[in-house]
Amino acid sequence: MLAIADRVLSWVTWLAAALVVVALFAGPKLLAAEKDVDAAPTPAAAPGAAVFASSCASCHTLAAAGASGAVGPNLDERKPDAATVTAIVTSGGGSMPAFSGQLSEADIAAVAEYVAANAGG
Repeated sequence: MLAIADRVLSWVTWLAAALVVVALFAGPKLLAAEKDVDAAPTPAAAPGAAVFASSCASCHTLAAAGASGAVGPNLDERKPDAATVTAIVTSGGGSMPAFSGQLSEADIAAVAEYVAANAGG
């Protein structure tokens, strides 16, 4: 009986040691993955970010979007409000073309809110 108890205790000890090793190596990754699920959205994940990235970033600078275009105005310096962005994106201005035929009204509104919320930040 004692030999069986020793073997069981030995297996339990090895199993516990293996679980400790797994927890030490995988635990932080599992906790980080769980934390990412509950994380607040970043500015890049905000509505309008994808529209900005595909239609605006090549010409305009906006730090929140990681954009450093030099053709159009630096939006971080100008800090336009949403109404100004909506008007210019819709109708164009200066050397900027109108995007009313290329972007939907919803996309224009989303990018206008995104720029207004993030410019100068």
